[in-house]
Amino acid sequence: MPWMYLLGSLAGIGLIVILNLMLFGRSRQVLHSLEAARARLASEVPGLCVRESILSADGRAALIRDDHAVYLVAAQGDGFIVRKFAKGTLRSLSRDTARLNLRFADFTLPQFDVPLADAARAAHWQDALRNATA
Repeated sequence: MPWMYLLGSLAGIGLIVILNLMLFGRSRQVLHSLEAARARLASEVPGLCVRESILSADGRAALIRDDHAVYLVAAQGDGFIVRKFAKGTLRSLSRDTARLNLRFADFTLPQFDVPLADAARAAHWQDALRNATA
């Protein structure tokens, strides 16, 4: 008899999850513009002076460089996260044509891929990230 309670509970939870997906769908946050990414970063980094920035091809991330560091602003869950690239923050950095593959030394964000518009921009930002983490 106790297994029936367990099965009933699991079925109820499953129905609630399905109902939520049907009613509200599954949406992802996106950065609609570089200005939105800069504003998000400026709220966390006082005195930010942006030298260059780029929005990912899918709109889920932006790479922003100021006079002192390179930052990642990324859509994660229902909000946005900011990561500053410094020595020891990356386990690995690789590029697959126009996609940067970032592996962080951070268990809260172990990996993140940033698709860019073309391979030349990806190579430029790969160099910028290597210099920032050296």
